[in-house]
Amino acid sequence: MLLLLFPALAPAETPPIPFIPADEGVEPYDIAFSPTNFDTFLCGGEAQADRACEVYGAHWSYSYPWPGREEGRPLLVQRIEQAGATLLRGDEDLLLARLDESDDSRLWMRISLAPDSVHVSLVRERMLLPEASMTFTLDDGERNEFTFYTEHPGERFQRMDVRSAGGAIDFKGVWLREGGELRHTIDYSHVCHQEHGPLHELYGIPQFKGRYRWTAYLNQGAGEHAVTVTLRGDGPALPQVREGETLGGLLLRNVPYGAAQALPEFDGQYRHPGFYGSDQIGDKNPQGEAVFWLPPGLWKVRVNPNREQSVTFVESHLVPVQPGEITELDWPDSLAEAFAEEGGGRLEILGSRAEAAEAVERKPRA
Repeated sequence: MLLLLFPALAPAETPPIPFIPADEGVEPYDIAFSPTNFDTFLCGGEAQADRACEVYGAHWSYSYPWPGREEGRPLLVQRIEQAGATLLRGDEDLLLARLDESDDSRLWMRISLAPDSVHVSLVRERMLLPEASMTFTLDDGERNEFTFYTEHPGERFQRMDVRSAGGAIDFKGVWLREGGELRHTIDYSHVCHQEHGPLHELYGIPQFKGRYRWTAYLNQGAGEHAVTVTLRGDGPALPQVREGETLGGLLLRNVPYGAAQALPEFDGQYRHPGFYGSDQIGDKNPQGEAVFWLPPGLWKVRVNPNREQSVTFVESHLVPVQPGEITELDWPDSLAEAFAEEGGGRLEILGSRAEAAEAVERKPRA
């Protein structure tokens, strides 16, 4: 008879509840914890104070007995303010608050009042600051993902350094901008494979101004894996794009060969009633000029050959399109030889410019 003995697996330890707005000695019940979850709060800032948004991070929920709404609500508000938190909403049966614990940590609070009890939902939001590092642990159990945020000033090129000794780490980034009739979204994804080494420098992360939500997943690997993420924000200057919902123009000149396309940088998605997918293919005249009407943002211009040649395609990146203006882009003469149909495929660099912005000229849209 073969007897197999398996060691008991201890459940993941629940971190202490970071905030309980109750008297000492009150015992919470129905306690639940998730390393990554979300809840809905008010986080629109002063200009959009009533805008609801989802906040992701470590999540606690619990309940505890309470004398009732009429008597207990003023005490709850008092305890929230005594903790140094900001009250975002104070309805009869719902309180929303935020506590800035440090420069890189916020605690969001949703407190629901019932006749004889209080239910609390807490989400701890982590922020990765420029030139700072954050270390977290992923495993193949309950802690298989971790969520944090970054803020891009939109001025200089950023990169993210990821260091992990084992496992395949899948990084996903989400960014959204809405204004008027324009909606612009980005869903970034990159897998850091163990066989590529412990350090992964992510140069291809999106570079638009604004707030990004990042989630790291343990894609492959067993056991625990410590992951350290560092945000580098001292790269080259980025082209500046004004905010606005009006379409802008892109005039591409000096491409008497191939087919030209305008593609969103960082695989973004645009939604605008005046913009269609066919607008990304330029109508080229005999002089080699093509015009695109595009939502404002950063675009890449791709020129594909007319037939199979030595060159698959050539791209120009980070081309700014301003609302209500026309951006003129001169394609280098030196690329014509690479697209030659007979005896071509030879690329000769005739010159270079210190600043890519010198090749781009903006003119108001007529």
